[in-house]
Amino acid sequence: MLEIYNSISKNDPEIKKIRSKTVSEILSVRKLRNEKRKEAGKLINKVKSVIGVEGGSTDLNKEADELNEESKEILKSNKGHISDLTYKLQQEREKSKQEEIFNKNYSELEDAIGSFFKSKSYPGWPNDIPPEIVNGITSKKKIIESALHNERYISKTLFNLIKLAKFRNGEVPLFAASCLNDELELIKEKIKTKDGALNGGPVAAIKFMIEYGSEEQRANGVEAVQNYLDCDAIENGLNHEYTSTRYVSDESANTVGTSKISMELVLNHGTDLQKAQIEEMVRKNLNDTFFRNDLLGYLCSSRNKNSEKLGRLFVKEIVEVYGLNFDNIYKSWKSDFGNVESNVPYNIQAIAKLEKIKPGITKVLNEEFGIKFFDRYPVEMLIEQYENRDNLEIPYGIIILPEADHNYSFARNEYLINNIRKQLGDEYTIRATECRSVHDVVRSLIKFNKRYNPNDEEERKISFAIIGGHGETDSISFGYLYGGNLKKSYLTGTGLTKLGGYFKKDCTIILDSCSTGAPNGIAHFLSEKIGVRVIAPDTDSGPTRINAKIINGKPEFEVAFRGARTKEYLSGKDIDNS
Repeated sequence: MLEIYNSISKNDPEIKKIRSKTVSEILSVRKLRNEKRKEAGKLINKVKSVIGVEGGSTDLNKEADELNEESKEILKSNKGHISDLTYKLQQEREKSKQEEIFNKNYSELEDAIGSFFKSKSYPGWPNDIPPEIVNGITSKKKIIESALHNERYISKTLFNLIKLAKFRNGEVPLFAASCLNDELELIKEKIKTKDGALNGGPVAAIKFMIEYGSEEQRANGVEAVQNYLDCDAIENGLNHEYTSTRYVSDESANTVGTSKISMELVLNHGTDLQKAQIEEMVRKNLNDTFFRNDLLGYLCSSRNKNSEKLGRLFVKEIVEVYGLNFDNIYKSWKSDFGNVESNVPYNIQAIAKLEKIKPGITKVLNEEFGIKFFDRYPVEMLIEQYENRDNLEIPYGIIILPEADHNYSFARNEYLINNIRKQLGDEYTIRATECRSVHDVVRSLIKFNKRYNPNDEEERKISFAIIGGHGETDSISFGYLYGGNLKKSYLTGTGLTKLGGYFKKDCTIILDSCSTGAPNGIAHFLSEKIGVRVIAPDTDSGPTRINAKIINGKPEFEVAFRGARTKEYLSGKDIDNS
């Protein structure tokens, strides 16, 4: 019997478990049998000692016979049990062999799919590729069908078919599309798993059918959304994503993003009741910080009109509670291409934090200083700017940041700003503003001068400035619209001389802008035209350190840029820092 056990693969945990249990049961039976045999032997010897060889007690003989029969029954029963276990082990071994064969065939299918995508270099792809590559996929029809009816493989297989079918031309894409079409009923039924969790593969297949399928497939996809996608399951999936310590990645379970995709499918193709349920679900969870922040960012960044509209609706409700002009502020968040998914949640979070400390602060900072991206700055600095907004006595420096920030660079400098604020202490304050064009920059400088230096006094002029913007050697970008770039060619005429007069003569301007410190670049030119110290990087880089200290009553700065030389120009002269 043990030979049978040892012939089973020890690598399969299920077979190993059954084997261990069986061996344990067999040993227990053998032990019991031996004990019964010993007990029967003792009784026989006892009978012999009492009745002798001629005969004896009928009762004792009967008891011995009964015990002997009981022992036989136990052995017979155990023999049947062992036989059942052996049969079960044989079945498991056969199942294991079949799975081994299936896994091998499925691996060959995946290799064939990989070869298909590698063959993109062939002329006429995907219509005309080597026959062996086509056959490597189309000959696996039965494997695909089996995989689609296997909980372990359904999602992986659907995702593979979707990748193939998206090309829509050629034998392989048409084959993949037909496989999806043949399994429409299964896909609809499998949108949800048994426990109610959304199933990633089938949801993706429905999305594919609606976006890329034939007219019939699209109709089937819409029907599946309306009759099979459950809003409670979507909410449960979102809650799972926002509360679990890790995302579920099992192919048969709820995959990352499936809940969001399902939500968008409902918003675009669901019934009016379903759409209302989704809207109510989002509204109900707006008090949950993680849920609100991530979901609103996702909706607002969606290319789908209905999803973006719903996200915009809730953002409007939130910011207008604080008296902010939604159209003005959302336009800036949205026009910052590629970052709206981050802009919405991070700024809503920053606004809520500020308002909790100083109710009404964000409306003032927005209207009086043009700040829209509240997440860029230390909370303490903005509160200080708000509280000192009418203080004409304290010396100050300015930060001018652009609305255009395609790679979110200027949202990562909060620690640099906070470091400067702490190093300057109470002797200087910092006032920030944001601009989307050169005209905005000019207006902001005029506004600062008019507000804080009404009598044109040297001591009330701007003491230092940090100007941020995505840069090149001879320009700084503040916005994406026409007029968003400050070019070196603009730095001429009496207008520039007048603007230069808003800065103290010993002012330092730091350009947080790539390559602007290169020889004959905009930093060099700006320094020459307005006669101040200008610090900037000579190549593409951002600051890693800005140290400030007050010497003889004025702020001095030491700046280091990541992977670039720090260039300093004073009244047009290059100060060598090497």
